[in-house]
Formats: sequence, structure tokens, C-alpha cells
Amino acid sequence: MTVIDRIETWRLPKLLVVRVTDSDGAQGWGQTAARAADVTQAALHTLVVPVALGQRADPLHVTEVVWNAEYKMRGTFLARALTGVETALWDLAGRRAGQPVWRLLGGEAPRDIPLYISRRTRKTTPQAEIDGIHAEIAAGGYRGIKVQIGDRLGRGPEGPPGRSEALVDALRAAFPDHRLSADANGGYAAIEAIKIGRRMEAQGFHHFEEPCPFDDLAGTKAVADALDLTVSGGEQDNDMGKFERMASGGVVDILQCDLAYCGGATRTLAVARLARTHGLPFMPHSPTMSMLQVFALHVLTALPPSGEMHEWRGASDREPWAEELYAPLPAANNGLTRAVAGPGWGITVNIDRLRRAEREVFDRRSKVKG
Repeated sequence: MTVIDRIETWRLPKLLVVRVTDSDGAQGWGQTAARAADVTQAALHTLVVPVALGQRADPLHVTEVVWNAEYKMRGTFLARALTGVETALWDLAGRRAGQPVWRLLGGEAPRDIPLYISRRTRKTTPQAEIDGIHAEIAAGGYRGIKVQIGDRLGRGPEGPPGRSEALVDALRAAFPDHRLSADANGGYAAIEAIKIGRRMEAQGFHHFEEPCPFDDLAGTKAVADALDLTVSGGEQDNDMGKFERMASGGVVDILQCDLAYCGGATRTLAVARLARTHGLPFMPHSPTMSMLQVFALHVLTALPPSGEMHEWRGASDREPWAEELYAPLPAANNGLTRAVAGPGWGITVNIDRLRRAEREVFDRRSKVKG
């Protein structure tokens, strides 16, 4: 087994791109979570790099070693930073084996993954939202829809008064044959979440994401117990003990995590195994079309179908900062997509874009900048 010889990072405005080189010269590409790139960079360079350099070039091994070595620093930024190195190691392993990452993760064959269109605004009127969804469905053929309701963490209105209630009431008539979901981003106390949830039930909604603040497990459980529609949570979390409590304690009906927020593909699969152990569907959170979407599709391909749809960003909600990082971009066709084909993650990083970014190099012999 080769060891990690060099780690390079490129800091872009919203994220870090990471390249790992092993002692045989094989390379792989990864990416950290988006947002707060400066803090993530500090965590990666200070906490992850010194531990990872010289370790076996094995993503499972490095994940365990880094998470345990930095146990006093566990939390979102350690997880976000670890994701960059861990995903690069999966790419390296796939390229060395000539296999897609999904096969290394245990998948048997490529498969179609059903998608829902994920709307990411609370500022529209209900009619404007419906018009926008119609346009997205015409372009991508989606069979599921998720809208945003409430006020994120209850911090105050972002859109017109009464928008959430009016939108919930109007969606079913506008889309009689689609699976409907709503995401509150922790916007309600339990009693209010149950109230809007009853309204969603009356309109035949399928799924209610993060109805209460993510650290309010008691409130979320109360909502899940009270409603017939499925309740999901876990997007913000990185602690396996908390995921276990959510899955085993009836806190949610669908267990979620964000691959980049919880520490990479290795830990995402651990969350998926927890969900399966407790008889729950698993649904990753995947809000951007950066390389993180590619990683999530490989993980989903490695898992048995859960009956849930996967989150997808629409044509009217593009992100040049994310999409210019790599090629080919995964595409939605008739409401379906597949993991990108090819060894590793199956993508090529845009070197020209990286030339405009701040680059730093760390070598295992010195474990400092080269």
C-alpha cells in the first residue's frame, strides 16, 4: 500500500479543491464543503494535513486516523476539511484500480437515480414559484418537487406574508401527479411545524425536511410522531452518536446527511448503514452542482434504491463558481441521472480555473509547505 506523499490545496472564493499524490505518483482530486473557505483552509492545513501525510493512501484508514487524532477538534470544520482529502483519496483509489468510485464503495452496476427539483428561495410569490417549477419540469422532466417554507431557524420573514401557507395550498392543484416536499430549514417550533404539516398532509405532501431547528431533537420527534408524512433531518450533523439517536429514537422517518458536512463518502456510508439498520430510508443532502454532487451520485449508486428521490439544482438556479470546476457535469434527463462514468469520480478538474486560485503544497518529508 502506498502512502500519502503530497497534499495540494487551491483556495477559491467558496471552497477548496484538493489533490493528493501518493508515493508512486498516483493522484486524485477532491473538494471540501462550500462556504467559509478561509476557515476550512485553516482546519485542513492545521488539523488534517499533518496527520494525513505519510499515512496509507486509503480513505477509510485516513478518515479514522484523522477523526481520532483530532478528537478534541471534532465538529463541522474538521469534517468539512477532512472531506477534501478523503474524496481525493477515493478518486486516487479509483484511478489506480481503473474503476469508478461507486464500485469501490460496493456498488454492482450503474443505475438511474430519480431526482426532485429543489427550489432554493423564499422570496417568490406562490404563483411565481409555481411558474418557475413548471419551467424546470419542462427542462428536466422531474417527478418530484421541494419548496422552501417558513423562515430559516425562525429568524424572520424572507418573503411575502402568508407565502408558506398559500404555496402549500396551491402546489397540489398545480402539480397533481408530482411527489411534493417542503424544507423549513429549522424554521418552526414543534407546535407550528405540526400545524403547517397538517396543511401539507391535506394536500398529499410526501416529505417535510428539517421542520425544527436541527439541535431540537425532541421537537423534531414530536413532529414526526404527530404527522403521517415523512420527516427528515441530519443535514447539519457530523456526530455518529447523534445520527444513531435520531435513527433509533424515532426522531426522523428519513435519515439525511451532507457528504461534505459529515466528513466525506466514508462517513456518509456509515450514516446510510445506520439508517438501514433501523429500517429508515437514507437521503443525502446535496445542494450544489460542484464536485460534491458527483460524489453524492457515486455514493447513491453504491447503495440499494431507497424509494426516495435525490435533490437536484435546476436550470434557473445555476452556480458558475461550482460548475466551472470540472467536466463533465452530471445531467438530468426525464427526471433521472447517473453517476459520471469513468475511473475514480470520472471527472476532469479545470486546471485553468485553478491557476487563478491560491495554491499551497505540503510534502510528507517536512509536513509543511513545500
